[in-house]
Parts: sequence; structure tokens; C-alpha cells
Amino acid sequence: MANKNFNWHKRWEVDLSACTATHDSGIQFSFTQDGTGEWRGKPTNLDTWQDEQLKRMPLPDLVKHSQRLAREAGDAYLWQLKKRH
Repeated sequence: MANKNFNWHKRWEVDLSACTATHDSGIQFSFTQDGTGEWRGKPTNLDTWQDEQLKRMPLPDLVKHSQRLAREAGDAYLWQLKKRH
């Protein structure tokens, strides 16, 4: 049996020209490259997304969910960057 997060990357839409990764739940991360060449992601609509999610799940679950999505956003973005080259 597959893990519940199997095919997690299919839930992400990455736009390399806009430097964004958007999850199908609505959260969007914007990416910039720092002085060392590392990519850094930052949520662009965290407050509104969290308000919507709190209607569906308790805060402790939302914290874990947010952390996982932040990690996935970075992984999806880097995967698309590597795929481009």
C-alpha cells in the first residue's frame, strides 16, 4: 500500500518564470535566490490560507501541515529547476 502522501508533487503547480509554487489547497510560496546561490521560499498568502484551514482543522494539526507544505514547496520548486536543466 502506498504512503498517503504518494504523488504529493502532483498537488503543486510550479511557475519558474514567476518563481512561485502553489499548492492545490491555495497556499503559494515565492522563491528568491540569496547571495550564496541558495533558493529561499516564503509564503505569500499565509494569513488568508491559515484562516481558511483553521475552519477545517485544529491549530496543532495546521502547524504540522504548514511545515510539511513549506518543505514540499521547496522540494517541488527545486525539482522543477533541476528538470529544466
